[in-house]
Amino acid sequence: MSNEIMFGGIERVPDVRMLYDMAEVVYDKKWLEGRENEELYYMYRDLSQNPHDLEKIQSHNLRYDITIIPPAMLGVEYVKTAGHYHPQVPGSNLSYAEVYQVHEGSATYLLQKVNDGKVEDVVVVEASAMDVVVVPPGYGHITINASDSTLKMANWVCRDFSSVYEPVRNKKRWCLLFT
Repeated sequence: MSNEIMFGGIERVPDVRMLYDMAEVVYDKKWLEGRENEELYYMYRDLSQNPHDLEKIQSHNLRYDITIIPPAMLGVEYVKTAGHYHPQVPGSNLSYAEVYQVHEGSATYLLQKVNDGKVEDVVVVEASAMDVVVVPPGYGHITINASDSTLKMANWVCRDFSSVYEPVRNKKRWCLLFT
Protein backbone atom coordinates (compact mmCIF):
# COMPACT_ATOMS: atom_id res chain seq x y z
CA MET A 1 0.00 0.00 0.00
CA SER A 2 1.31 3.43 -0.88
CA ASN A 3 1.54 5.67 2.18
CA GLU A 4 0.60 8.88 0.39
CA ILE A 5 -2.99 9.96 -0.22
CA MET A 6 -4.45 12.74 -2.35
CA PHE A 7 -6.60 15.15 -0.35
CA GLY A 8 -7.65 18.60 -1.53
CA GLY A 9 -5.58 18.08 -4.66
CA ILE A 10 -2.40 17.73 -2.59
CA GLU A 11 -0.38 14.59 -1.98
CA ARG A 12 -0.29 14.04 1.79
CA VAL A 13 2.43 12.13 3.64
CA PRO A 14 1.40 10.37 6.85
CA ASP A 15 2.73 10.15 10.34
CA VAL A 16 3.42 6.44 10.65
CA ARG A 17 2.60 4.49 13.81
CA MET A 18 5.32 1.88 14.16
CA LEU A 19 5.06 -1.34 16.09
CA TYR A 20 7.71 -0.11 18.54
CA ASP A 21 5.31 2.74 19.43
CA MET A 22 2.85 0.05 20.56
CA ALA A 23 5.26 -2.28 22.38
CA GLU A 24 3.80 -1.53 25.82
CA VAL A 25 0.21 -2.29 24.78
CA VAL A 26 0.71 -5.35 22.56
CA TYR A 27 -0.47 -8.41 24.43
CA ASP A 28 1.68 -11.06 22.72
CA LYS A 29 5.20 -10.05 23.81
CA LYS A 30 6.81 -13.18 22.37
CA TRP A 31 5.35 -12.43 18.92
CA LEU A 32 6.55 -8.82 19.21
CA GLU A 33 10.24 -9.72 19.53
CA GLY A 34 12.16 -8.66 16.41
CA ARG A 35 9.16 -6.99 14.74
CA GLU A 36 9.36 -3.56 16.37
CA ASN A 37 10.29 -1.75 13.12
CA GLU A 38 7.13 -2.77 11.23
CA GLU A 39 4.64 -0.11 10.12
CA LEU A 40 1.14 -0.51 11.58
CA TYR A 41 -1.02 2.38 10.45
CA TYR A 42 -0.99 5.82 8.87
CA MET A 43 -2.26 9.13 10.25
CA TYR A 44 -2.85 12.17 8.04
CA ARG A 45 -3.26 15.23 10.23
CA ASP A 46 -4.77 18.67 9.80
CA LEU A 47 -6.42 18.10 6.42
CA SER A 48 -8.62 20.43 4.40
CA GLN A 49 -9.81 20.73 0.83
CA ASN A 50 -8.20 24.15 0.36
CA PRO A 51 -6.46 26.95 2.30
CA HIS A 52 -9.74 28.79 2.92
CA ASP A 53 -11.29 25.70 4.53
CA LEU A 54 -8.15 25.14 6.63
CA GLU A 55 -8.33 28.71 7.91
CA LYS A 56 -12.01 28.26 8.81
CA ILE A 57 -11.33 24.93 10.55
CA GLN A 58 -8.41 26.40 12.47
CA SER A 59 -10.42 29.47 13.47
CA HIS A 60 -12.76 27.10 15.33
CA ASN A 61 -9.80 25.32 16.98
CA LEU A 62 -10.60 22.09 15.15
CA ARG A 63 -8.51 19.55 13.27
CA TYR A 64 -9.63 17.04 10.63
CA ASP A 65 -7.59 13.84 10.31
CA ILE A 66 -7.72 10.61 8.36
CA THR A 67 -6.29 7.33 9.69
CA ILE A 68 -5.72 4.24 7.56
CA ILE A 69 -5.28 0.90 9.31
CA PRO A 70 -4.45 -2.10 7.12
CA PRO A 71 -5.66 -5.49 8.34
CA ALA A 72 -3.12 -7.33 10.48
CA MET A 73 -2.67 -9.47 13.52
CA LEU A 74 -0.45 -8.42 16.42
CA GLY A 75 0.26 -11.96 17.44
CA VAL A 76 -3.06 -13.18 18.86
CA GLU A 77 -4.91 -9.84 18.68
CA TYR A 78 -6.11 -7.66 15.83
CA VAL A 79 -4.30 -4.49 14.87
CA LYS A 80 -5.36 -1.53 17.00
CA THR A 81 -4.48 2.07 17.69
CA ALA A 82 -2.31 3.01 20.65
CA GLY A 83 -5.27 4.09 22.79
CA HIS A 84 -5.48 7.41 24.55
CA TYR A 85 -7.48 9.81 26.68
CA HIS A 86 -8.09 13.52 26.22
CA PRO A 87 -7.23 16.14 28.83
CA GLN A 88 -9.79 18.35 30.53
CA VAL A 89 -11.06 21.43 28.77
CA PRO A 90 -9.60 24.43 30.65
CA GLY A 91 -12.17 25.90 33.05
CA SER A 92 -14.34 22.78 32.82
CA ASN A 93 -14.73 19.44 34.54
CA LEU A 94 -15.09 17.70 31.15
CA SER A 95 -12.44 16.36 28.82
CA TYR A 96 -12.46 16.97 25.07
CA ALA A 97 -14.76 14.82 22.92
CA GLU A 98 -13.91 13.40 19.50
CA VAL A 99 -16.02 12.42 16.48
CA TYR A 100 -15.07 9.57 14.12
CA GLN A 101 -16.54 8.51 10.81
CA VAL A 102 -15.72 5.24 9.08
CA HIS A 103 -15.15 5.84 5.36
CA GLU A 104 -14.17 2.30 4.31
CA GLY A 105 -14.03 -1.03 6.06
CA SER A 106 -15.22 -1.55 9.59
CA ALA A 107 -13.99 -0.55 13.02
CA THR A 108 -14.46 -1.66 16.57
CA TYR A 109 -14.22 1.30 18.93
CA LEU A 110 -13.46 0.37 22.52
CA LEU A 111 -14.26 3.19 24.95
CA GLN A 112 -13.35 3.11 28.61
CA LYS A 113 -14.10 5.50 31.45
CA VAL A 114 -11.90 5.39 34.54
CA ASN A 115 -12.71 7.11 37.83
CA ASP A 116 -10.27 7.15 40.76
CA GLY A 117 -8.14 4.52 39.04
CA LYS A 118 -11.01 2.07 38.59
CA VAL A 119 -12.84 1.18 35.41
CA GLU A 120 -16.30 2.71 35.66
CA ASP A 121 -17.70 1.95 32.21
CA VAL A 122 -16.75 0.14 29.01
CA VAL A 123 -18.51 0.60 25.67
CA VAL A 124 -17.88 -1.33 22.45
CA VAL A 125 -19.14 0.18 19.21
CA GLU A 126 -19.06 -1.73 15.92
CA ALA A 127 -19.04 0.73 13.01
CA SER A 128 -19.20 0.26 9.24
CA ALA A 129 -18.74 2.60 6.28
CA MET A 130 -20.41 5.98 6.87
CA ASP A 131 -21.20 5.29 10.54
CA VAL A 132 -20.36 8.12 12.94
CA VAL A 133 -19.11 7.45 16.46
CA VAL A 134 -18.84 10.11 19.17
CA VAL A 135 -16.30 9.55 21.93
CA PRO A 136 -17.86 11.45 24.84
CA PRO A 137 -15.93 13.42 27.44
CA GLY A 138 -14.20 11.25 30.02
CA TYR A 139 -13.69 8.21 27.82
CA GLY A 140 -10.39 6.90 26.61
CA HIS A 141 -10.56 5.06 23.32
CA ILE A 142 -8.87 2.68 20.96
CA THR A 143 -9.80 1.60 17.45
CA ILE A 144 -9.47 -2.00 16.33
CA ASN A 145 -9.49 -3.29 12.76
CA ALA A 146 -10.83 -6.81 13.29
CA SER A 147 -11.46 -7.41 9.60
CA ASP A 148 -9.50 -8.53 6.57
CA SER A 149 -10.07 -5.15 4.84
CA THR A 150 -8.30 -1.83 5.21
CA LEU A 151 -10.02 0.57 7.61
CA LYS A 152 -10.16 4.21 6.54
CA MET A 153 -11.65 6.61 9.06
CA ALA A 154 -11.75 10.33 9.67
CA ASN A 155 -11.97 12.26 12.91
CA TRP A 156 -12.74 15.75 14.13
CA VAL A 157 -10.98 16.85 17.28
CA CYS A 158 -10.04 20.06 19.05
CA ARG A 159 -6.58 21.21 18.03
CA ASP A 160 -5.82 22.79 21.44
CA PHE A 161 -4.47 19.67 23.18
CA SER A 162 -2.30 16.61 22.86
CA SER A 163 -3.68 13.14 23.46
CA VAL A 164 -2.72 11.49 26.74
CA TYR A 165 -1.24 8.02 26.09
CA GLU A 166 0.37 7.36 29.48
CA PRO A 167 -2.68 5.90 31.31
CA VAL A 168 -2.99 3.19 28.66
CA ARG A 169 0.75 2.52 28.47
CA ASN A 170 1.31 2.58 32.23
CA LYS A 171 -1.59 0.30 33.11
CA LYS A 172 -1.30 -1.81 29.95
CA ARG A 173 -5.07 -1.59 29.70
CA TRP A 174 -6.94 -2.83 26.66
CA CYS A 175 -4.55 -5.60 25.73
CA LEU A 176 -7.59 -7.52 24.57
CA LEU A 177 -7.83 -10.58 22.41
CA PHE A 178 -10.29 -10.47 19.54
CA THR A 179 -9.53 -13.80 17.93
